[in-house]
Amino acid sequence: MGRSRRRWLLGALSPAHNGSRVPLGAGPGPIRRPVLGTFSGTRYSPRGSIRTVPLRRGAILVVVALLLAACTSVPSTGTLRGVLMQEIGGAIGHPPVPLGDTTVVVKAKTGKSWRVTTGANGRFSRALPPGSYVITPVCQFPQSVTVRLSAGSTASTTMLCGSAIG
Repeated sequence: MGRSRRRWLLGALSPAHNGSRVPLGAGPGPIRRPVLGTFSGTRYSPRGSIRTVPLRRGAILVVVALLLAACTSVPSTGTLRGVLMQEIGGAIGHPPVPLGDTTVVVKAKTGKSWRVTTGANGRFSRALPPGSYVITPVCQFPQSVTVRLSAGSTASTTMLCGSAIG
């Protein structure tokens, strides 16, 4: 370490500048103190001692990196899940049965629509952008359902296709 750098870190030196240390505030002239956030990373405490603090530039870079990582992990879609059931006409006391291999139309308020086919168990699932959707099964007597979906969430619904016999 050079002599001038040593003087800078030790604070005020004796008038002879022979390297002997005197208390801060004593000695000739004003004391040079670094501005916080400079490249030296040193700070003088009120008691007169020197301590090293982390560089602000590095801390700022770490915070920015963490914020960017957090922004990229937020999902931009939600999941719509549902079950399509068929009412059994005229059968009193019988529960509805799953309606498989049937198309379900999902329509957004913006006008865009998606077609989803149910599985053998009547279940369907689709990832969609956040928004409000009207879900309508393609069957003889459909009953539409409106669902609101937000990013990172799952909305579930059960829909019925009615029967003509009643």
